[in-house]
Amino acid sequence: PNKHSYNVKYSHLFPLKRLLKCPSCSRYLTAGFSRGRHGKKYPYYQCPTKGCSYKPVRSDYAEYLFLEYLKYFEMDKDFINDLFEGAREYLSAKQQDNKNIVAYEGKKDLKKELASTLAGQRGFEPIKYKTLKSVSKP
Repeated sequence: PNKHSYNVKYSHLFPLKRLLKCPSCSRYLTAGFSRGRHGKKYPYYQCPTKGCSYKPVRSDYAEYLFLEYLKYFEMDKDFINDLFEGAREYLSAKQQDNKNIVAYEGKKDLKKELASTLAGQRGFEPIKYKTLKSVSKP
C-alpha cells in the first residue's frame, strides 16, 4: 500500500506503462525518450531507481516481447466454442428450472383457489374445509 498517489499519464507511444516491472528491483518501468546522435528521439522503458543495473529497453522491442508472451495465453477456437456451448446449455437448464418453479407455484395457487371455491359452495369456511379434507384422508 503506497501512501503516495502518482499522476500517471498514458500515451499511445508507451502502451505498456505501468505494466512492465524492473527484473532487478521490481519497480514499474518509466517511459521516456533518448536522443540519438543526430537529434532523433527513441522511445524507451527504463527503471526509475538510481544505480539499478537494469538497462533501458527500446519500446518497440519491449512491445514485441510482450506480444510474444501474450501468445502463450491464446485459446483454441474449439475450446472457446465448447465453453460457450456449455454456458448455453447451463443457462437453458436454469431457464427451464425457473419455468418449472413458476408453473409449480401457479398450480399451488390454483389448488388453493379451487379449495376455497369448493368450500364456499359447500358452506364451509376454507380453513374448516382444509382441516376436514386432511381428516377425511385414509
